[in-house]
Amino acid sequence: MVNFDKDKITISLNNVVTKEFNIPHVMIWYDLFSKHYQGQPIIFLGHDGENLYRSGFFEILSQLQHAVNIPDSAITFESVSSLSSKYNHIPVQINNPAVFFNSAGQYLKSLPEFNVNQAKFVGALAASRFSIMRWLSLYSLDQAFPNDTYLTFKNTADDIKNQLHGLHDNYSKELDWISNKKFDSSEMIVDNVSQAYNGLSACSQYNKICNRYNIELIFETDEFANNCFTEKTAKCLAAGRPFVLMAGQHSLQNLQAQGYKTFGNIIDENYDQATTPTLRLKGIIKSLTELYNNPDRNSQIQEIFNIAKLNQEIYFQNVQSKIQLSPHTQGHNRR
Repeated sequence: MVNFDKDKITISLNNVVTKEFNIPHVMIWYDLFSKHYQGQPIIFLGHDGENLYRSGFFEILSQLQHAVNIPDSAITFESVSSLSSKYNHIPVQINNPAVFFNSAGQYLKSLPEFNVNQAKFVGALAASRFSIMRWLSLYSLDQAFPNDTYLTFKNTADDIKNQLHGLHDNYSKELDWISNKKFDSSEMIVDNVSQAYNGLSACSQYNKICNRYNIELIFETDEFANNCFTEKTAKCLAAGRPFVLMAGQHSLQNLQAQGYKTFGNIIDENYDQATTPTLRLKGIIKSLTELYNNPDRNSQIQEIFNIAKLNQEIYFQNVQSKIQLSPHTQGHNRR
C-alpha cells in the first residue's frame, strides 16, 4: 500500500523492503517524494517484522530526507517495536511475532501417535515465502540425506533464476537439482488464497505432516535476527518435536534464556555461533550428519524426543496466561 495524499503519505514497508533485505526501487521513491512531498506527515507501516537495519533502509531514508528536506518529526512508524529513536512510533499488535508465537499452540494440543522408526530423518517446510537460503538449505539436506528427507517447496527453477540476477553459473548444480526434484506435498498451504501464507493457518495443518520426519530444520522469518521467534519455532515447541534452527547467530542461546531446552547433548549446536546463514547451514548439515551416522542413532533420536516433550510442557506453561489470538491477527501476512 502506497498513498501519496495531500494531508498525509502512508507507505507499507512490505512495498519497500523485501524479505531478502533489498530495497529494489530506490529511484522510484526519490521520484515520488520529489513530486508529492509538500510537508505532509509520513507514516510507514511496519507490521511484519521487516529488517530495516540489515537492508540499509535508514541510510536511504536519511539521504531522502536530506534531498527533499523532510524533518525527522514528520516521520512516524506504526510497527511492532520501535525501530529508531529518531522518529515517532505508534506500537501495533497486528502480525506481532509474539502473538503468533503464543497462539500457535492452540492448534497443537493433540497430535496423532508417532513412530520414529517410520519417519524420515529430517524435514524442512519451505512452501510459503521464497528465500535463497531456504532453497539452498533444501538442496543441502537432499544431498546429505537422499531418500530420507521430507521437503516442501513451491517455486520453480525459473522463479529462482529471476532471484539470482544473472548469477546462474554460481548455482548450476542447485539449479539442475531444482529442475528435477519432486517435492513432498504440503497440507501446510490452505486452499483459500487470501490465507495461503498465514502462519496460523499453517499451524492448524501442522499435525497432518509433523509425524513424517524426526527432526525439523526450522526456517525462521529473518535469517539474521536472533530474538524474533514466530509460529515457525512455536510449532515445534508446542508439538514436542526436535529441531535445528536457521535464524540469527545465538538464536538457540536466546531460546534457552526463555527456559526452553535445546539438543546440544545429542546434536552439536556449535552452528549457533556461526556469523552468516551459509556458515550456519554448513554447521547444521555437519551436526545432523554426525547424528545420522551414529550407530546408536535410534536411541539418540528417542532422547531428543524426550527433550522436545519437555519443551512442549514449558511452552504451554509459558503461554498459558499470555496473549491469545484475536480476530485482528488473522489477516494476510507474508511468511
